[in-house]
Amino acid sequence: MATRQEFVDAMLDLYDNHGVYIGTGNGEETEKLTIGQIAKMEKSYGRKNWQDDIRRDLTFIGECYAKGYDMSKSRAGDCSGQIVGVLRRLGVIAVNQDYRAKDFQKLAYHVKFSDLQPGDLVFDTEYENAGHIGVYIGDGCTIDCRGRDLGVVKQYLDSYKWKGAGRLDWFEGTIPPLGRNLYYRQDDLMKGEDVRQCQEQLTKKGFTEVGTIDGVFGWNTDNAVRHFQAANDLQIDGIVGPKTWDKLWK
Repeated sequence: MATRQEFVDAMLDLYDNHGVYIGTGNGEETEKLTIGQIAKMEKSYGRKNWQDDIRRDLTFIGECYAKGYDMSKSRAGDCSGQIVGVLRRLGVIAVNQDYRAKDFQKLAYHVKFSDLQPGDLVFDTEYENAGHIGVYIGDGCTIDCRGRDLGVVKQYLDSYKWKGAGRLDWFEGTIPPLGRNLYYRQDDLMKGEDVRQCQEQLTKKGFTEVGTIDGVFGWNTDNAVRHFQAANDLQIDGIVGPKTWDKLWK
């Protein structure tokens, strides 16, 4: 399984190697694309002015060569397609899997900008129907395939109208965001996907007294949490807060 850092490094390679924007592209090698293939890709994108898009594609590629850029490792694709191409090459998804920006948004856990970690995704909408996507690479910077006249760019997070962020759990060592503290409430049991994840991690680490992984924070889960906290020098209170949550995933 690939790591988040490998994902970030692959996105940096896109930027360093002058990735270009071509509609419906999924990280194809730019130098191997014919004009006919580019035309077919842009026509499939469905824009009314697709002929003009082809001109812009070729103009940008020509400008890269004119500037003396080495385009031998350049990749072509739209904003989501470049990310799909990276994930395919890393073996994170199958070669026939394809996702658009709004698909990634649905698959990712919502995270706050204040909690961003390298490898998280950023979107131009907060919760749904995103039309543009990028990747947070750390140090306040993002990488995204910005458009036919810009290609793959690296900029500060606040230099673009990013409105939402998400985290995929497809990478080794990924810690899903904790939205609330989890604990046992008699007669009002906490339920949800976050509880199920907690139970699953406890079981993986050998604290099988959690019992059935059912997404319900009952007495057995409380008991398992307290044993886990004791074994990891954490405060033994049965509350799965940020410190306990992080320890569960490390």
